[in-house]
Amino acid sequence: MEWIASVEISRNWLSGKIGVRIRERIPVAVFAAANSAPVSTSPRYLASDGVEFSSPRKFENLATISLGKKSLAQRREVAIFVANLPADLVEALTGLEISNTGVILMQSDLLKSGKSGLSIIWGAGNSAADVSVKSRVLKGLLALPENKKITEIDLTIAQSPIVR
Repeated sequence: MEWIASVEISRNWLSGKIGVRIRERIPVAVFAAANSAPVSTSPRYLASDGVEFSSPRKFENLATISLGKKSLAQRREVAIFVANLPADLVEALTGLEISNTGVILMQSDLLKSGKSGLSIIWGAGNSAADVSVKSRVLKGLLALPENKKITEIDLTIAQSPIVR
């Protein structure tokens, strides 16, 4: 029952009625199988708080996280990364990959220009503070008029971002 985010149980002492409220986890992404196709039998989802879960419910139009046969530590690293992303960046997430060296590559629709999307290289070993700083740098870069047609941003070093 890992799809359950929280449960509230209440009781009315006068009437004797018991109430149960279940709040389900809402995924922001689905993990892809090793062959890059989403798992059809029992997909694994990722919630915005970084929790990986399965659900009896099927979700459509989610960002795909391509991990292949990555280790549990790398799965955890991706989950922590997503949990630290600001909500607007999570909403724009269309794909996420992690390399063998831990470099995170995010595909997004932040530009909303009708193109295939924006690739953002976040680098490796991103702490919550790193993600916060890099997110602000990213938003600042996207606000500049000269960056309206870019296709890639490398935030590996937040103080020296590379825009292509």
